[in-house]
Amino acid sequence: HSINLLDLVRDINDLTGQSLKPRFEPGRIGDVKSSLANNSAAEKAFGYKATVTWKEGLSKTLDFYRSQK
Repeated sequence: HSINLLDLVRDINDLTGQSLKPRFEPGRIGDVKSSLANNSAAEKAFGYKATVTWKEGLSKTLDFYRSQK
């Protein structure tokens, strides 16, 4: 499952009630245009399997950072 930065902004807005708007700037030297993790080696070696959805994980991450105040 691939998530881009616009998805991230949309989901953060949805989970926080904010209305963040992305600011588009020219690319910089060294920017990574796309990256997709392949968890198959961890699944094979350790039996790893994601147990939460992207949005559940993002929600838990936001909850963690909120609790650190």
